[in-house]
Amino acid sequence: MSRPLPLFAVLALLAVPVAGCGNERTPVPEVGAPTQRLGDNPISDPRAGFSLVAPAGWTVAAGAAPVVSTISSGTAIVSILRYPRTEPLPKDREALDRALNDLLAAAKARDASFMPIKSARAKLDGHPALEIRATQTVAGVPRTVRSVHAYAFGAEVVVDMIAPNDSFRQVDATFFRPLLRSMKLRAPTA
Repeated sequence: MSRPLPLFAVLALLAVPVAGCGNERTPVPEVGAPTQRLGDNPISDPRAGFSLVAPAGWTVAAGAAPVVSTISSGTAIVSILRYPRTEPLPKDREALDRALNDLLAAAKARDASFMPIKSARAKLDGHPALEIRATQTVAGVPRTVRSVHAYAFGAEVVVDMIAPNDSFRQVDATFFRPLLRSMKLRAPTA
């Protein structure tokens, strides 16, 4: 002999077919967008001579020289490269200006889509540096790049930060600039 279902169970069963039938759509996440900042991920590579704080949840991968490391999420990527130098590193205003002109000329020669937005002398962890912001097309997609070239400990350390043009400002403010401010340079152990 079967027992009758309580009234609340009957009402719950009647509601099941209409659950999820509302007019509001659940937004589809943008696959290429970086994940939200979930905290900090301290990274240290004594062999390459740097440490920094990356966003937690971003993928960190070691690279093959000259690439030291890549840090990425969606279409946003940070590449850290280290080029050992035997020639004197630029330190004063004149030498940095020459290096900046050489960098801009080389970038334009390599990539016809390269368009500088802003360039300047800078500092990275107190060391002489150059900063270039530009647009270029990568794999057919317009992108903005912030490239910082620091000169320290017998090397040129390059930090390239790339994101699509339409999201660069937000990604730069939320992820790239905090990462750059956290970066510390030291003599590599290897």
